[in-house]
Amino acid sequence: MGNLIAANGQIIYGLYDEPVDCVNYLDYPLETTMWMRVPGFLKRYLANQFHFAGIIGPEIMMGMAVVDLKYLVNGFLYVYDRQTRELIEAKKLSLPHANIYIEPYPQRPNSVFLSDDLNIEIRAGKIHAVAQEIQIDVTMNTRDIKPLRLCTRAGYRGWVYMQKTTPIPISGQVRYKGKTIDVASPAYRALMDWTTGYMRRDTYWNWAATATTLADGKAFGLNLSCGVNETSFTENALDRRGHDQGRHGAFRVQQPQSL
Repeated sequence: MGNLIAANGQIIYGLYDEPVDCVNYLDYPLETTMWMRVPGFLKRYLANQFHFAGIIGPEIMMGMAVVDLKYLVNGFLYVYDRQTRELIEAKKLSLPHANIYIEPYPQRPNSVFLSDDLNIEIRAGKIHAVAQEIQIDVTMNTRDIKPLRLCTRAGYRGWVYMQKTTPIPISGQVRYKGKTIDVASPAYRALMDWTTGYMRRDTYWNWAATATTLADGKAFGLNLSCGVNETSFTENALDRRGHDQGRHGAFRVQQPQSL
């Protein structure tokens, strides 16, 4: 499908089998609790966006995100060493500017946080990050992965669209504190969370997700969450796919099923 918001301002809530090209949140006729239309300039600042990418494997776990609240932006990056149990992280708050943005295209994401001491780029098929002690250069193969796409109501007149992708085959390197880790599937896999919407003013949630390869060689992805997308639908889902021994080592995709 094209835009999430139709020409008449309506949204079809629920799970989406087809890709959503553009989450055109500014076209939504947002209203107050008294049914008054929110003006365009204020509607822009009431929207929330975030884009997270993570990697899980036997030696490390890594996560990075760009969080855009419109009036304030947050970027964070961390690497957890599973052998030493050491957490190396970098994070920064910033006012919005031209080098920090999340484009509204979940199928071809482009999320960037560029500053003097923290750079994060989450793009289609690629994640890159640089901080004082961390450098990430990883390629992701999302071509054969079908994301979980869901839009639900939030609060009185808001809504949240999320697109979660797991497990993602990857290759590349993670460097931190003088160490270099080759992160390649099947030992390492990645996951992504792309979310945009008009959330409740006070939003608290619990989230657990993983991407891994099971002992039998099958790829496994899991997403569990409560506190955001729970109005008539759920984002609690798993994906377990068999391993194809063909020359490309591709994975057969299964539709995620609600638990």
